[in-house]
Amino acid sequence: MSERTKPTTLKLVKNKSWYIPGDTQTYKTLKSLGVPLVKIHVDMIPTLKLLFESRGIEARAQNFKYLLDKMLDKVGSQWQAKQGRTCRLAETRLLFQAKGDRHRKAFNALDVYLAKFFARWGYSYSAEFSETPGRMKMVVDYRFDPERNPIIPTVEAPVKTVTEFEMGFTKLRITFNDKPTVAGTTRTRTLPANIQVEVLEKAGSDWRPRYQSTCVDAQLGEVTQLMEAVAIIHQRRKVQEGRA
Repeated sequence: MSERTKPTTLKLVKNKSWYIPGDTQTYKTLKSLGVPLVKIHVDMIPTLKLLFESRGIEARAQNFKYLLDKMLDKVGSQWQAKQGRTCRLAETRLLFQAKGDRHRKAFNALDVYLAKFFARWGYSYSAEFSETPGRMKMVVDYRFDPERNPIIPTVEAPVKTVTEFEMGFTKLRITFNDKPTVAGTTRTRTLPANIQVEVLEKAGSDWRPRYQSTCVDAQLGEVTQLMEAVAIIHQRRKVQEGRA
């Protein structure tokens, strides 16, 4: 008797209204499903559940506060384990102090560690170091930034993502461009992220472009109707396959 195949499990971390892949494998699985996202809004979860269920995939979420508290407990304990060091750890601000002038290397290592942690989870991070005779101090400010993409180890966020959907003799192609750069006469400029929409018409075995348009995020309409359409399409397909 063959062993029952274990379902694929996605590890997600929830922070405010966003879900972030908890490890590299989760991101790779999402990418293989056509969802190469390093950050997923809670409104998208019902639609993604349809996709997961049809593939036999389970998703488990952990609250980011648990990871944050665990990291801060570790950092605070290690920092204060050395004589002459103190710290105050609060929401959005951390304060590390040390007596004497022999702690510079420890401050640098702490700065690198914290910067890497917060970049991993999509946080803005700034550290201000100061020194007076006999005392050193570092103040860290951090906050979750919805516009900042988390940096997942060994994964580079895609600059361009293309999605295509066929409807009979019509194909809809959507290209997401993440802040393209253009060379100007004096310097290189970074443009806002934009979305390119193409409508193609089938001609034999080929697809010919019929219409093209580009917009920025601020020009997008309400997306819930699109999500509803995806849910209806999924339901109709399941009925057709006899799995409803």
